[in-house]
Amino acid sequence: MRGGDALPNTLEMGRIVLFNLHGEEKTPDEIRALIRTTYGLGSAKTLDQMLYKRVAKGKTFYKTADGLFGRLEFKSTTEEIRLPNTAA
Repeated sequence: MRGGDALPNTLEMGRIVLFNLHGEEKTPDEIRALIRTTYGLGSAKTLDQMLYKRVAKGKTFYKTADGLFGRLEFKSTTEEIRLPNTAA
């Protein structure tokens, strides 16, 4: 964030709301709704493109086969929790 009262940009807001979910994955529309409720602001119309671009670069976000986005730092934790349940 820049300055004392400056709000974060759309990508930073998306990063923060996903971080606060502690590994829960969301669609771009759900992320937009979370940004709106958390910050009282609409997100940039290009949020989807911003997320896809970071996924392609392997930075900050990942995307599931179902089209859900999550934070990379939670991905391995989430997979480790799911593996024992699917091993049966």
